Amino acid sequence: QTTEDKKKFTGSGAKTMTSDQIEAIRAKLLKNLPPQAVMVKQIKRKLSMQEKELTKDFKKYSNVGADAAFQLNAVVARLRKLKDYFSILANATFEMIKHLWLKIVHGV
Repeated sequence: QTTEDKKKFTGSGAKTMTSDQIEAIRAKLLKNLPPQAVMVKQIKRKLSMQEKELTKDFKKYSNVGADAAFQLNAVVARLRKLKDYFSILANATFEMIKHLWLKIVHGV
């Protein structure tokens, strides 16, 4: 396989950013924060989309059998992490919401 094919297969077509670039993006986002309700709504929307996708993957791999045990285990672990994010969001302070918003919605 060529490296281009590998990038398509792994889904890693995004550029890697340096820590300086990440900090610049983070500072820009923190400077223009939306209201807390908007951040919570964006986080919930992003988590719900990921949960829907993972649930579909779970159904796909659970029907395959023992051959897909590794993939099924990874999907279940990611679903558990999403559930943890939902529970954290339910009791989060404004600072935690800002952190989750940067991490989940913007990936920084």
